[in-house]
Amino acid sequence: MTESLPAATLPPAPPPAMGGADRAALIVRLALDGGHDLPLADLPLPLQERLADRLAALGAVETAAIEGGVAAFAGEVGRLGAAFRPGMGSAIGLLAGRADPLLLERLRRTIGAPPAADPWDVLSEQSPERLAALLVAEHSAAAALALTRLPVPLASRVLSEMPARDARRVAAAIRNVGETPDEVASEVGAALLSALSDGGPSEEAPRRVAAILDAGSLGLRREVLDGLDEAEPGFARAVREVSFGFVDLPGRVAAADVPALLREVPQDLQVAALAAALAEGGPAAEAAEHLLRALPDRLATRLREAVDEAPADPEGGEDAMRVVAGAVRDMAARGDLRLAPLAA
Repeated sequence: MTESLPAATLPPAPPPAMGGADRAALIVRLALDGGHDLPLADLPLPLQERLADRLAALGAVETAAIEGGVAAFAGEVGRLGAAFRPGMGSAIGLLAGRADPLLLERLRRTIGAPPAADPWDVLSEQSPERLAALLVAEHSAAAALALTRLPVPLASRVLSEMPARDARRVAAAIRNVGETPDEVASEVGAALLSALSDGGPSEEAPRRVAAILDAGSLGLRREVLDGLDEAEPGFARAVREVSFGFVDLPGRVAAADVPALLREVPQDLQVAALAAALAEGGPAAEAAEHLLRALPDRLATRLREAVDEAPADPEGGEDAMRVVAGAVRDMAARGDLRLAPLAA
């Protein structure tokens, strides 16, 4: 009788080796399941799509395959040594608080990133000599606004660093600054910071002056533009091209666009603006009449009656005129209204 041999016990087959893409998907899945936040959005889109495909295909994975994949990944990381996140944004974050703030602001502009801080905070950290050199090359209105936004001791030192003639010019303009809205002041501050970080005044000076005038009073607008017409006619025209105030309505807004414009302005502000403009007389009254003449007769009559009954409120009326002018600028920016070019 032949004695049977015991059946041989074969070792289990080793799990198939995971490819690089599957191993990467496994590591990502384990990390995310463990609550770790991975910057997957930094990967190129094709790699993100491939990763999503491999994650979807993972299914059930044997323990031995997981252990092998993790061990292989650990070995690759050990050989790598170090991997740094690329890109200018990462470099700016690394240098924040260590490099020159003006350099960092210039680098942020190269990638379209917003300023990291209030521009006036950064400007307040500059030397009086550096700020004086910048502001003497700016228009008086922008320089005066800057001095009112800087700490008083620094503003005083900046003024003392300017040539006497420029110091008198800028100091005289301070009385016209008035209450500048924070958003306008921030825009001017950002432009000055940009000019300073680029090493000198930029070509945006007309826009900075225009922003101040658009937010200012009729008196400020008239005084600054009249002074520019006399002293710097070319610059005055450049400011007018990018600025728009209530008194510009007759020459730049067609009568056909007036009904649509007034639909953008609450009726109480229409009445306040018209009342203040008619009381002001001169170009402001001409602008008010331009609006009224462009309306249907019945609507114009009702508005005139409301204006006649409105209490005198010069300050509120100027605010309302700025609202009307702002509505024009907004409509022009949206393409809903076309501003006529300046007369030659």
